[in-house]
Amino acid sequence: LFDLIITFRTGFHRNGELQLDECTIAKHYLKTWFALDFYLLSVDWILISMSVSGTLQDGSLFFRIGRAARLCKVLRITRLKKILDKVVDSNLTAIWRLLTMLGIIVCGILIFSHFLSCMWYVVGKYAP
Repeated sequence: LFDLIITFRTGFHRNGELQLDECTIAKHYLKTWFALDFYLLSVDWILISMSVSGTLQDGSLFFRIGRAARLCKVLRITRLKKILDKVVDSNLTAIWRLLTMLGIIVCGILIFSHFLSCMWYVVGKYAP
């Protein structure tokens, strides 16, 4: 829920210019990622209510669709690569450029190991 609210207040770049006008930000967000974010938020709340009421089963189609849709949101992280490239290409000293690249590599390893551990969790949970 907070992600949905914060994104309405987060600026974006258009043609190399930072857009900070709230109306422009809202229109851009509504045209791009809002539908997916709202869908995922709705799925989360429905899954929470179904699990509290005891009507949710792990293998249900609704549960699987919600998990698959979450992957689409994870793909938004690829936008972060563009931002990090701009930071590295900016006028940093050699030591800061090296530290930035080291931080990017460490974060990449952490993300990769997280996904790997999630896959092993699924294998352990659903394997016969």
